[in-house]
Amino acid sequence: MSARPDLNSRILYELVSVWESTIYQKKGLYEVDYSSADPFMNKMTYTPSKKPEASHESLLVHCRWIQFLTSRFKSTLWYKKEHVKIFAKFIQIAVGNLNLVKLTPALRKTVFCFLELAILVANELDSQSDSLWLFSLESLFKLAFKWYSLTPMWSNYQDGEYKTMVAVRAAFQAINVEKANTLFSTLPDRVFSHFKPMKRDLSDVKSLVLLLLDNELARFALWGVGGEKNAEAHSTWKDVKWAQIVRVAWFVHPMVALNLPRRFMGCTDTIEAELAPLILQHALVSVNSAASIGPLLKTNLDRYANEQRFLLYWSEVSPISAISYLSPEYNHPWILQYAFRVLEYHPVEKVFFYIPQMVQALRHDLNGYVEHFILKTAKTSQLFAHQIIWNMNANMFIVVKVKKHEERLDPDPLKPTLDKIIKKITTSLSGEDREFYEREFKFFAEVTGISGKLKPYIKKSKAEKKKKIDEEMRDIKVEVGVYLPSNPESTVVDIDRDSGRPLQSHAKAPFMATFEVKKDESEGSDVVRQSAIFKVGDDCRQDVLALQLISIFKNIVERAGLDVYLYPYRVVATDCGCGVIEVIPRSISRDMMGREKVNSLPNYFAEKYGSKDSFEFKKAQEAFVRSLAAYSVVLYLVSIKDRHNGNIMFDDDGHTVHIDFGFILDIAPGGIEFEASPFKLTTEFIELMGGDASASYKLFSELVVKTFLALRPFADEIVQMVALMLESGLPCFKGEGTIKKLRGKFMLELDDKKAAEFMLQQIQKSHENKFSRLYDRFQNIQNGIPF
Repeated sequence: MSARPDLNSRILYELVSVWESTIYQKKGLYEVDYSSADPFMNKMTYTPSKKPEASHESLLVHCRWIQFLTSRFKSTLWYKKEHVKIFAKFIQIAVGNLNLVKLTPALRKTVFCFLELAILVANELDSQSDSLWLFSLESLFKLAFKWYSLTPMWSNYQDGEYKTMVAVRAAFQAINVEKANTLFSTLPDRVFSHFKPMKRDLSDVKSLVLLLLDNELARFALWGVGGEKNAEAHSTWKDVKWAQIVRVAWFVHPMVALNLPRRFMGCTDTIEAELAPLILQHALVSVNSAASIGPLLKTNLDRYANEQRFLLYWSEVSPISAISYLSPEYNHPWILQYAFRVLEYHPVEKVFFYIPQMVQALRHDLNGYVEHFILKTAKTSQLFAHQIIWNMNANMFIVVKVKKHEERLDPDPLKPTLDKIIKKITTSLSGEDREFYEREFKFFAEVTGISGKLKPYIKKSKAEKKKKIDEEMRDIKVEVGVYLPSNPESTVVDIDRDSGRPLQSHAKAPFMATFEVKKDESEGSDVVRQSAIFKVGDDCRQDVLALQLISIFKNIVERAGLDVYLYPYRVVATDCGCGVIEVIPRSISRDMMGREKVNSLPNYFAEKYGSKDSFEFKKAQEAFVRSLAAYSVVLYLVSIKDRHNGNIMFDDDGHTVHIDFGFILDIAPGGIEFEASPFKLTTEFIELMGGDASASYKLFSELVVKTFLALRPFADEIVQMVALMLESGLPCFKGEGTIKKLRGKFMLELDDKKAAEFMLQQIQKSHENKFSRLYDRFQNIQNGIPF
């Protein structure tokens, strides 16, 4: 184009035409994407964290296209000014089809590059006194509001984004709103009616955009990338006139207004109070947004009788929010019907994850909505039917303390309801479904029955116990289609009959066994070995809750593109005091490390991976840092205690993984708070990172802060999930105070900058905390666990 300026117009027209064809062909930016930006709208999984995926090449094409057009626009001005009209036409076409674009955080760079080009074009049209300037201004604001209508998610930034964002912010600041207002006022009504964002005083609209851009830059300053960490984070948002901002945002784009609470943490309550009346006054506008339900339900619905009926048509919330709306707190006919409709809307594989909460929701199911949903879903999914029966069996009794060291089991008030539903599910089975149910429950009963047969051997040697386990396993016949409750996605092909391993217990008989499982029934799919622990006499429901939370945390940070590591292994409570636990493959506990090899983590890594300067050591060290950071935030938020070296695992890649969650939230070993630090950050952890002045320690601190910031916007859903378990009888709950403490851990009253500073303080409090070392010493004296 530089060599043949006479072809510029033709080439530019062709580029605009081809862009238009990508719209019709749904390519690149316009590809259909059915995933949701909200992690709770996606399927939760019990799998290890995955490395963040790079942006798909097809999404980057349009970004490079825009960057090329921007560079040509700047140079084109030296040739023919009429080329500006071609660019104006291009922007009009692209913005006019924004409704076809599924915006995600990965497209932020594309959007801001587009904004930069749109501003350049608008400024040039203004300098030419071209009437198209008003149309270009409208396109510019529409594009900005389309981006800010997206549910805010923390995500990684790409190179050059900060420079573009600063340029865009400065350009918006420079827009002459007085001139624009004057020109708009001269337009005929039939023309002016098409300029929705401009129907208000443009200075208000401009102020809103600048506030949103300031927020974007503040988030960038906290997240930071490469050499661009010199951005200043906004000090506070509390001085903003939220009543006016919310009204302007609602007028220009309701979704921009509805996403303000998550975007401006620390001001959420103030913003939601302004939003609630707008949502009710404009119910028909609000029904398409699930984000509007939260503020709506915090109002007294009885005052708005006419608007209540719109709840039946409201956009769907996440499964866990729908289940929570069935609780007594929301005891309103319209809300109950809405919640039931939402549960039916979601595929069973999404609802599957929340079976423990669904069972607890039966406690207040006066209208039978939960029971009806369970029975209906059990008919469509046999795996759902099996899992919910196991969970109901696990909730039949509650543990009551009689004396200091004596307990008894009393029937849970929910037991008659659970018995009734289980009977309905099982009696409705017929044909292949009944055969599958009988095969599966017979197989699992035979495996778990080994624990009962081991009881006479409790005081005998490990060798004698193992011999008994192997004998019993040889008698088990593996029938077609059976599976482990902890791994319903795979079928058991065979059992390793010599893999039985008794586990340490004073009065119980847990054991571990290895199975050969196949994930896919198709020919040629691989058979893999899967070990599981079978427990009798231990309530596993608390572990289930902790691992649900870890799975949710993993899902959120993955959506944010954070390269941290969590492993929510699966635990299934199958009966009162019984359960099956998935074994973390290729791993060793810090306790066994000290007993078998070297009682020093840095020395163990050096022995296993090589010298500290070797590639393998650096790779394992980084894996350790990324997992330690994520688990540190988990330990802090969930108040996980009893973190001795027997409950900390290390896999072959160097990741640390926490296990055994008998003491979470409001319960501590012996009722004594030995571990009075936010999380475990011992001397040897710091030494393995290279000291507290090392790059690894800096990365650890950065990832702790980022993980905390990424989780905070989803505090409501996380708290909802835990609150549904409040009446379960689990010892980790001490009434409503437990839920208040959990919510308080997210520090929702703080803005993002102060929340980041708070988390840095928690790192300092945990750094070589004397109470962590005291607890390790206590475990060493009492149980002989090395430290």
